[in-house]
Amino acid sequence: MLSPFSRNPHFIYEDGALLVDGSDQPIEVINNPGAADVSYAQLLQFIREDPTDQIKYVSRGADTGEKAFVCSDFAEAVHNYAESVGIRAGYASIDWEDGQIGHAIDAFETTDQGLVYIDCTGKSLYSQIEDIEDGAAGSWDKVAYVETGKKYGVIGLDYARSPLYSYFVEYDLKWQKFREELAAYNADVKRYNQEIAGKTFRKGSPELARIENWEARLKAQEQELNALSAEIGSSRFKPLGIVKNINVHW
Repeated sequence: MLSPFSRNPHFIYEDGALLVDGSDQPIEVINNPGAADVSYAQLLQFIREDPTDQIKYVSRGADTGEKAFVCSDFAEAVHNYAESVGIRAGYASIDWEDGQIGHAIDAFETTDQGLVYIDCTGKSLYSQIEDIEDGAAGSWDKVAYVETGKKYGVIGLDYARSPLYSYFVEYDLKWQKFREELAAYNADVKRYNQEIAGKTFRKGSPELARIENWEARLKAQEQELNALSAEIGSSRFKPLGIVKNINVHW
């Protein structure tokens, strides 16, 4: 264990261990004495403009010969850039209940919404899109929802209307509802198309009335799905594991 007198003030230590980046170099956080807390809206605007999430994620030991750039590198970069433009930031490390290798994100104490976690890790095991073609996301910036003993959740900035964990729970339930209702709708559309294929229905007949009622029901369901999609998006970032603990270093 290092003596506290030998510690570099820019490095991060947990239980005496030095935190490192993807290349096993010490994480170095550069704080700005003049940095200040900002509002939630100002924070999200800063994250939108910060290009860190577009950096390629490169795993340790990648056979491409590229320098590793993992979640700790993303968190370090966002922290230091935020501080450089006057926004106070924290470097946050997460441990999982299952003992798998942890995760690193950023923390910000906002003036109106309190503590907010941000995950800017690029496309990787930590940032995966559900229900759209791989790589279709234009941004990998996410608001992170972190509570000890609970699922680690993330929501894209455009749909993260609140940083509270309760909002993520509500969002997660709506997403599950959206998936189930969309699957049921698509199956019903398939049956409808099979039913009308190659057929002519006589005006005023009970069979035509049934088909018209079916079509009206499908249109109503489509409108409901479109409204829900506008609220939560048509895709989401997959949640990760169960949080064992989180440490924030300011």
